[in-house]
Amino acid sequence: MSKKPSSKKSKVDAQKGNKQESLPEGVTPEPQDEEHMHLKLIADNKALVKFYLPVSDDDGQLLGDMELESQVKAFCDQYGNASTIDKPDEVLEEAKKLAARYTLKINVVENSLRATINKYRIRQGILFNIIKELVRKSKLNWIDWFKENFDARELRSLQDYMKLARIKNIIRYALFGKERLLQIERQLDDGQKELDDPISAFLEENGIDFNPEHETDDQKLRFETDIAINRQKLNGEGLEDITDEVVNDIAEKGIYLTNGHLRNFNLLKDSGEDLSEYISKLIDTGGKPKPIETPDSKAKRFKNTVDRFLNQADSALNDVQYLGELNLEIIQRITEKIRQIEQKLESMNN
Repeated sequence: MSKKPSSKKSKVDAQKGNKQESLPEGVTPEPQDEEHMHLKLIADNKALVKFYLPVSDDDGQLLGDMELESQVKAFCDQYGNASTIDKPDEVLEEAKKLAARYTLKINVVENSLRATINKYRIRQGILFNIIKELVRKSKLNWIDWFKENFDARELRSLQDYMKLARIKNIIRYALFGKERLLQIERQLDDGQKELDDPISAFLEENGIDFNPEHETDDQKLRFETDIAINRQKLNGEGLEDITDEVVNDIAEKGIYLTNGHLRNFNLLKDSGEDLSEYISKLIDTGGKPKPIETPDSKAKRFKNTVDRFLNQADSALNDVQYLGELNLEIIQRITEKIRQIEQKLESMNN
């Protein structure tokens, strides 16, 4: 048995030794390349080391073109200090060609990896849909059960994949990515979702705009898709007059137009009121403006208010002390308003 360290220095040396021993065989803490970190920084975290090593060891294998990776690296090393370049026009042309090839390769690999991960995630969604059903059959609360058995932070993202997984055969279309598939799902009605292959039916009818050599930004995709969906909904309701600029502003706020929004738009349009002002408030409030009241809804609210008043009036008439606390002036004002309403209704009916 080895002796315990007898000093602060020996303790540090022992800790360093333990860290080095925790590294995989043949891996040393010292960097073997200028792009490597010193593994002493993470050596006590085996999971992180295991994650990092394939990254540090990659020389273009993942890219599928080690020669191109070598060329780009050499170019960056040679021209890292751009201020010293004698013939910038020539170097710029070389850089442009190299960047075009490199970007295309990266985009294809990135989207391929995303598609594969998306396939795994959708299958994960299928698995958790089964688990959720089993949890419910066991008379347990799904959210509570998940938080007790898994990381609660993963639930929100997982629920997206569980939602996708409920669409039949959606795993066939994993290459289109989570965000695009979610946007397609939002456009499917209940009848379409009952089809054996609803995504295929959607693609046959609408097509899809996706170029894996160029697209990499999920946020941009979500934004552009929201614009397209909102525009489609507005046009379907005869609201083509709402400008593209306004539709863009709505999407930038992350507002997904609901049937309630569209109903309010049409109510305002039919009544001749200012639709642009309402939409501005909609954007300012993130999609939650003051509800639109129609004559019918106002009449219903008036009736409910009067019903409550009549109940209170009956209570006051049967309670002398309660009645004595009421303000006669208020009662007279109510009486006058009722008389005015009665006169207007009589004139309208004549």
